[in-house]
Amino acid sequence: MGFSKRPDLTHIVAANASGNKNQIDMTGVVLIGGKSSRMGQDKSMLFLGDLPLYKIAAEKIAPFCDKIYLSANPHQKSHFTFEYPTIQDLFDGEGPLGGIISCHRYIQERLLIISCDLPLITDDEITTLIHQHNDKKGCTMFYNDSTGHYEPMLSIWEKEVLDLLEEYFISGGRSIQQFLKQQKIVKNMPSNLQNFKNLNTVDDWLNLDFAH
Repeated sequence: MGFSKRPDLTHIVAANASGNKNQIDMTGVVLIGGKSSRMGQDKSMLFLGDLPLYKIAAEKIAPFCDKIYLSANPHQKSHFTFEYPTIQDLFDGEGPLGGIISCHRYIQERLLIISCDLPLITDDEITTLIHQHNDKKGCTMFYNDSTGHYEPMLSIWEKEVLDLLEEYFISGGRSIQQFLKQQKIVKNMPSNLQNFKNLNTVDDWLNLDFAH
């Protein structure tokens, strides 16, 4: 399936060339291994402007991280060549939960997670997240009060909480929301929930609103 209309993302993805701005040591992970069933093609490879979604996400977190990895499914790992080191999902079909645990098993460090389908996320959200992070709390993310759900697709995880997440998964748990509620993760409110709109369908992609 092909797409002809490509929204201009130049003002959104301009990289910050002033150096690493993180105030804590973190490894970045871009989650790209979703099925993209509603999109009809691999959305991580979908272009906005001159860049594919996975690279847009990677460039968003690059100023805040010491290193960046992609979390990919087996098909992506075997069929594509990326400019970032890639970690294959060990639990194919288990969604972002399986991808996060696979990366944790390989990296064993504090992780800054971002999903590839959040092109509206800005430096402000990432900087706020870092400022709000408390390593003793173990995990930091925003919370959507209107839906009652956390927003784990932009989040910071300490190794100790990732260990607990892996234990939860191994014991049969499959709801990341349930895990976060069990851990009583702090509910940080974002200043702009519109920036957390993800791309699931062709209409989502064609109708991106950068002027909200």
